[in-house]
Amino acid sequence: MKPGGTILIFITGLLAGWGIHRGVAGQDHPASTTATSTTGTDRGKGDRAPVTEDARWAAFGKKARLAGMDDMDGILKEVAPADRMTALESLMAQAGLRGLGNVLENLMERIVWDWVADDLDGAWAAAQACTDPDLRGFMVEIILAKVAQTEPDRALELELQQAAEDPDFKTDAVPVYQKKMLKVGAAEYMESIKRFPLKVPSDGPDGVFAEDFDFRRVADEVTAMLKENGGKGPGSFPRNFLRSWADKDPQAAYDWWSANPALKFNDVNGIIAGFEKNSPGGSTAWLIGKLQDPAVPRERLIAELCGGSNEELLPRISNIAGAITDPAESDAFLRDVFVARSYGSMERSAFALAGMSSPEVRLEALRAMAAKHGGANMGKVTDAQLAAWGITRQQAQQALGK
Repeated sequence: MKPGGTILIFITGLLAGWGIHRGVAGQDHPASTTATSTTGTDRGKGDRAPVTEDARWAAFGKKARLAGMDDMDGILKEVAPADRMTALESLMAQAGLRGLGNVLENLMERIVWDWVADDLDGAWAAAQACTDPDLRGFMVEIILAKVAQTEPDRALELELQQAAEDPDFKTDAVPVYQKKMLKVGAAEYMESIKRFPLKVPSDGPDGVFAEDFDFRRVADEVTAMLKENGGKGPGSFPRNFLRSWADKDPQAAYDWWSANPALKFNDVNGIIAGFEKNSPGGSTAWLIGKLQDPAVPRERLIAELCGGSNEELLPRISNIAGAITDPAESDAFLRDVFVARSYGSMERSAFALAGMSSPEVRLEALRAMAAKHGGANMGKVTDAQLAAWGITRQQAQQALGK
């Protein structure tokens, strides 16, 4: 039976009286009433009229909204298992999903956590039957995230049910399961992708790969999937995929990267790390060889190289420029780095100017930056820095078209 059918049958049963919002299965709880009616003969003079359930929960919601984090334990004690759904509805009614704030959101999360710990099936059924889409989405998200921490297979089962109704719903269950499959093998990982609706991929968490993981198979199959489905594939993809492949076989990883210029699985910095692991200090000579190869997509190579962290980038650029024996070639490399890293701001990539051979080369780099980015600015570059590079502020502004 399809997951959606299971939900429909279960919800139908709930509506028929199986006991939604009854707390732990098998326990009976007094039914909530929305109003209490009494007559004058039922109470003596001076007795207060009984508080209605609506008034009780309205007061509860107001109290919670005015509370602080230190009050949470006490407020939670007021919520009996049978009243959890009513409490959640009351809290959501205070400000709506976007106006909850940290305190109310934390309280609602803890109510759902307690419900999951006591009766996961009941909590899930209540969420599915909830008619408020914001509250329903909130509950489903919290339930799945909580279950995924201890029972990833069960969370996956629930995720599949939810995905049958809402393919755009995102939780931690799917990436957790797919990350687990990386340790099993390439075939199992691909099957885990195909089990779920395809989405536009985003970078996922680092994965640990099986010893015999077939990186090329996954790269080729995911590439084909993206091409055939308008850019849709796995919802997340391990950000260390190319780096881990390069750890095993840097040349194979590079060959795949260079043959697929329109597709991005991480970037070339992962391959460089692989070369360093296999041959410490050897990545500089390898990169220079690639920069000198006319068949290599130079602009893409330098753009991805410049996307790394400053801690990796600055010494790497300095080492490459220093190892290039031809001054004109070294200047050309630094100019390309300067333009790629700048995003139109001289200050952002000023480090590359320092290594250039002359003021004329630096001014040419400024002109190239302005042409590339349709204009540029100097940022917070000081006159002292400009003087150290042998150019004046007026010369720099003219080069930038100011």
